[in-house]
Amino acid sequence: MKERKIIAWIYARSDSADPVEASSAAEKLLKEAEVRNWTVAGVSQDLCTGISLERPGMREVMRAIHNGLANAVLIESLEQISGFKLECRLFLRFLQDHDAILIGVDADLRYELWITGLETTLIERAVRKHYGVPW
Repeated sequence: MKERKIIAWIYARSDSADPVEASSAAEKLLKEAEVRNWTVAGVSQDLCTGISLERPGMREVMRAIHNGLANAVLIESLEQISGFKLECRLFLRFLQDHDAILIGVDADLRYELWITGLETTLIERAVRKHYGVPW
């Protein structure tokens, strides 16, 4: 099976009102993409809670994936998407619908998905709809 070329969109979110925190996270993710020789299609950040996916930076991510500008989202951990299981599930289903993947660099994303119960749900959906899994 041919390995897919990663075209990543970098996303950083901070609950803090301090833009330096999100910027340093984005810089770290940019360096990780460079080390792994991935193409970076764009970067977006949010300085807000993860209660909802309705945030400017997240809209940029979703627009890029929807328009085929990126096929992966690079984050530090699942918490960057949301601390709420429903929001994470909605985002992961969106990625699954668009044959895109989520890559976490500071945490074992599969473990985070397993511990929240999302891994099984997404695998079952993949089988049912003949989709890939978003990791």
